[in-house]
Amino acid sequence: YIALEECLLLRANFHSLNLYGGQFTRSILSNARFDGTTNFLHFDSISSEDQMKKTPLLRFDFAKLDSASFARAVYRNASFDQASMISVDFHLFFCQHC
Repeated sequence: YIALEECLLLRANFHSLNLYGGQFTRSILSNARFDGTTNFLHFDSISSEDQMKKTPLLRFDFAKLDSASFARAVYRNASFDQASMISVDFHLFFCQHC
């Protein structure tokens, strides 16, 4: 788990990391790179539906994500409630249950 709530992280680079259980609520993440990130565990023996139920919510609620990049990011159970997302790059972004 990564808990970075209410943090100032300008130009942070999370490229290709697994953000399983990540909490970024009320953080300032302008120009951050979340390219190629995921937030779920990779278990072949668990069905997609069961894994979905067990994946904790990835939270970006009330975060400032202006000019951040989520290119090629793949998320399950993510929340961007009331986040500021001006000029965000969502090229090939996929989110299930967001």
